Amino acid sequence: MKSKILIIFSISLITHIAKAQFAEKNWIYGTLGAFVGSHLGASFTADYVYNNKYSFELGWEQNLRSSRNKPDDYSSGLANLLLLNLAQPYEKSDVFQLQVGRVFNLNETKSIRLNVMCGLAFTKIEDAFNFNPVDDAFLTENYTFEYRKYNNISLVLSPRIEFATRYYGLSLSPKFIYNKDITYFGLSINHMIGVLRPKSE
Repeated sequence: MKSKILIIFSISLITHIAKAQFAEKNWIYGTLGAFVGSHLGASFTADYVYNNKYSFELGWEQNLRSSRNKPDDYSSGLANLLLLNLAQPYEKSDVFQLQVGRVFNLNETKSIRLNVMCGLAFTKIEDAFNFNPVDDAFLTENYTFEYRKYNNISLVLSPRIEFATRYYGLSLSPKFIYNKDITYFGLSINHMIGVLRPKSE
């Protein structure tokens, strides 16, 4: 009986020590953010930092802007105006991204750091096209149009400054996403929630 208790205690102690050592050098957290620039967007990511140095990120981001194919004389009509032009022809992108990077701590407590990340993304795009004029349109749009869907592989670059407490932080990042059809650029602001830095710092 005593031997069983000793074994259980030993396993519990080893597990506790292993968890503590893991948390001292490895951070796991999620982010929720907004993107402002060439597009407006929102994002969610899952992040892992290994050995206080190497970062990995898996994320989803959706970006939206008015379609570049929209004619200059396009009018949404009176009915859509009453809806605050929410039904304007748009270009929407869903960006599924995988990034890797390097973390540089800017102070001893690791509460301010530079996280330089880059990677690739699978990008699903939905864009308005095939605009045809409508005669005598007033209440409705003066063009009819359709949406086409297509996919691209994108290059992602997003160096960021992170301000972290133990479990919550904020990050600011100039972000650049490029593929053969669309270039996205702007500023990303993110809330960080999880294990963000060592407990002892």
